[in-house]
Amino acid sequence: LNGGRLGLRRMFIYAVLSDTITVKPVKLNNDLRQSVVDAINVKYSNYVIPKLGLCIAVRAIEKVGDPKYIEGTSGVHLKVRFRMIVFRPLENEILTGFIESSDPSGVKVSLGFFRDIFISKDHLQHPSHFHEEKRAWIWRSDDTDFEMKSGHQIRFRVLSTEFGIPMKAQESKQVEPMRILGTVAEVGLAVTMWWENASEESGEAMEEDEQGQEGEGEEG
Repeated sequence: LNGGRLGLRRMFIYAVLSDTITVKPVKLNNDLRQSVVDAINVKYSNYVIPKLGLCIAVRAIEKVGDPKYIEGTSGVHLKVRFRMIVFRPLENEILTGFIESSDPSGVKVSLGFFRDIFISKDHLQHPSHFHEEKRAWIWRSDDTDFEMKSGHQIRFRVLSTEFGIPMKAQESKQVEPMRILGTVAEVGLAVTMWWENASEESGEAMEEDEQGQEGEGEEG
């Protein structure tokens, strides 16, 4: 097993894997290489490999062995070496997702294709408190309340990635085969709208200052 990072999308890697893949008889009349890709994607897509990450899709086929027929089984079996695109963010990497839900323990975040991301109450902006009726965390800053509502876009830093047992990522709600722990307790993190609004207000204030200075200069 080896691989590397995929260009600028650092949260994805590619891993070189080897496995025996079964192609069903109905697929044998099709392009064999494409049939192998389809079979690998069915087997591995959305599957978590411990200490590696969440498999997304086949990137390339490197080698396909000779087909073998095993008595009592259907289809043809081939030893295949392939490159798999895998979701595995780096520690300290900054990701952007959406708040899925909140409770007194913290905030759950989704990337769409991956939902097991958790930001504990200890890693929220300080000071923050949980509003039971709104089911949302609220950060108090400069006498202003900033809410973290479900559906808000959120930027967070990856603290660690934890692995459980290998299985489909959405196969069970009780078991988390892979979970990302994050933090937003830094300037520029948490709800992206907060900082966008702050930048706009800062820009407007600078323009007003510049206009004021120009007016003073003209009077002089």
